[in-house]
Amino acid sequence: GRGNTAESDKHTIIMALRTLLLLACVWAVAAEETQLSESRSFVLEHLIGQEWEERGEIFLKSLSSAKATVSQKISTQALDFLHEQAEARGAYRLRLFARNAPEHVVLAHTDACAFFASDLQDAISLHLDAEGQPIAFDVSHGVTCKPTTNPARKDKAPHTHVAVQTARPGPKPFLDDLQAEVERRRQEASGEVPQEKSFLQKYWMYLLPVLVMMFLKGPEPPAQGAAPAAPAS
Repeated sequence: GRGNTAESDKHTIIMALRTLLLLACVWAVAAEETQLSESRSFVLEHLIGQEWEERGEIFLKSLSSAKATVSQKISTQALDFLHEQAEARGAYRLRLFARNAPEHVVLAHTDACAFFASDLQDAISLHLDAEGQPIAFDVSHGVTCKPTTNPARKDKAPHTHVAVQTARPGPKPFLDDLQAEVERRRQEASGEVPQEKSFLQKYWMYLLPVLVMMFLKGPEPPAQGAAPAAPAS
């Protein structure tokens, strides 16, 4: 009858919605896993005289990894300049950017003397945002130069250890509250009167999951063996 057809159609819609929600969850998890598993390549450059020269490349297998591999080589001219900087107790300036996004450049500097005193060894701590773009990086050598230190000239490639820290995005409701607070202060500063939000506008993000679960659950089936209600006289 019509009742059975309507009940069957409702059951089909509920099953379809459940399937869509499941697929959406799977897609979201797969998208996040894909982003975390994508490799990244970063260019490391140092300032030689007035020109930036590529020193090497840092390769990160995935954003979920905390370690990276480095391929690098310093030219003889660069070593000559850096050794002069070391003897003069000058700075050693470096910069880093993603190979696919050279416009996002982060800078760092260290002691040229410590670079040679450490036998051309350094440690880089690289900080990335959730998209895999560099936010900052630090360079250290584990040694310090004293006034009596004589940084010996070295003719070899440096040895670098890289540690990576990747940021994770925070919960979105917090960002919504922060944006609302910024907008409220902007309106107060400009003399605008903020409009009061309704109950649904304020709490829709908390009510929506409850309503969806209630809809997906559907009506409870009648107990088996229960007698049908008597028709009204």
